[in-house]
Amino acid sequence: MSDNPDRPLVLTVPGLDNSGPDHWQSLWEQRHAGCFRVQLGQWDKPHRNSWVNQLNLAMRAVEGPVLLAAHSLGCHAVAAWAQMDPDAASLVAGALLVAPPEVDFFPLDVRVAAFSPTASAVDSFGGFAFPCHSRGQSQRPLLRPTRRQSASPHVGRALCRCRRAGPYQC
Repeated sequence: MSDNPDRPLVLTVPGLDNSGPDHWQSLWEQRHAGCFRVQLGQWDKPHRNSWVNQLNLAMRAVEGPVLLAAHSLGCHAVAAWAQMDPDAASLVAGALLVAPPEVDFFPLDVRVAAFSPTASAVDSFGGFAFPCHSRGQSQRPLLRPTRRQSASPHVGRALCRCRRAGPYQC
């Protein structure tokens, strides 16, 4: 799939309602030959086990290391997959998790509650088995301001607040 076999493939993992044509994930896919979207399906009514299964199938179809770039509810799909797959460390070179939404305590969109409880077992063994960085977004509509900082340990090792939407420039 990638032009350079030494360079990891990037798989984008969209969230609720998929990512539109102007979304940063879509732009990455258009601009970079080695960047592809994981087709999770059920975009408007997500189901955790289905999304995790689709992510697993995509991971198993790729040869070599993968960089995951997840957004919104896709972050929780990555966390749930990493918690359940003992081979995660050997398959993933790293992950970027952008704007994970609140799913456990009074989520702002009831559709994301299907991903509750958060894959907190990931945190209980010291984080992901692969390098991971989590980025918040101050304008994120699905995460209450009081939960932005506390959500970070469950989905990554660090949380950075972004100044504006769009390409998430910090």
